[in-house]
Amino acid sequence: MALAGAIQPLQLEMVGIKTLVITGSEDQSPPPELGPKWAKELRTERLVVLENVGHWHIYDDPTGAP
Repeated sequence: MALAGAIQPLQLEMVGIKTLVITGSEDQSPPPELGPKWAKELRTERLVVLENVGHWHIYDDPTGAP
C-alpha cells in the first residue's frame, strides 16, 4: 500500500549498497521496462528479468532462476 499510494518517485540514488534488480517479464506493477532505468539509477550492472513471471516471482516460478 505504501508504494501504491506514493506521490513521489523512488529516490534510488539514495541507496548506497550493491543492489540486484529483479523483475518479471509479465509484471505490470511496475512494468519490466523500468528495470534498466532503476538499475542505472542504482549504479548497478546487474539486472535479471525472469521470463513468463509476473509480480510475485516466488509464486510464479518457484523452481526457476537465472
